[in-house]
Amino acid sequence: MLTLGEIATWFLIFLTYSCIGWFMEVVVSVQMHHRPSNRGFLIGPLCPIYGAGALVMTFLLRNTENIIEIFIVSIVAATVLEYGTSYVMEKLFRVRWWDYSHEKFNINGRVCLKMLLAFGIMGVIVTRITNPILLDFYNNINEIGRIAIATTLFSIVLTDIIVTSWLIIGCRATAGTLQADATDEITANIHEILMNQGKLRRRLAKAFPNMEIQQKPKRRRSSKPKTSAK
Repeated sequence: MLTLGEIATWFLIFLTYSCIGWFMEVVVSVQMHHRPSNRGFLIGPLCPIYGAGALVMTFLLRNTENIIEIFIVSIVAATVLEYGTSYVMEKLFRVRWWDYSHEKFNINGRVCLKMLLAFGIMGVIVTRITNPILLDFYNNINEIGRIAIATTLFSIVLTDIIVTSWLIIGCRATAGTLQADATDEITANIHEILMNQGKLRRRLAKAFPNMEIQQKPKRRRSSKPKTSAK
């Protein structure tokens, strides 16, 4: 059973990979759209699916030394995690964070061969190169200090999850339902709505440019005069 210090270490490693994943997403966004975009589910600079994927690969492959086996298991694990995450989050929040429909060899736009091969390579890098470095770095921090840092960051991340979920549910966001020829016009209207809703919702507008917001209909007031009770 893991000690509190070990849990703190692995949580910090999870956050590290989540930050790296967020940075990679920003780089890809710059290459595709020629401008940075604060991508990710959370408001902060984290993509938790990368951290979760790294930890899953680490514990599944902790006793494996064969690089080919690491590569194949990483692809299988990434397929299950990415497809499952996309499905669950779309059902919960009615928004799709990524769509590989334009890529060859994709499954329902949730996973594609190109990305899975990349995750296979990343699995090898994580288990054979970066994990030993991160474990050595975090284990050199005093255990009490490590637990304190992890607890503080956990509180911040938990707050971020709650606030982000509240914002997305409040916006009743959906994706993938727009007609191609009307996307620009509708997206402009959506962004105008979000940009007028405060700083945090402006963050969502910039991060998820293809979201469609379903506004709750206003209740009509009855025109009939109220009768006084006798």
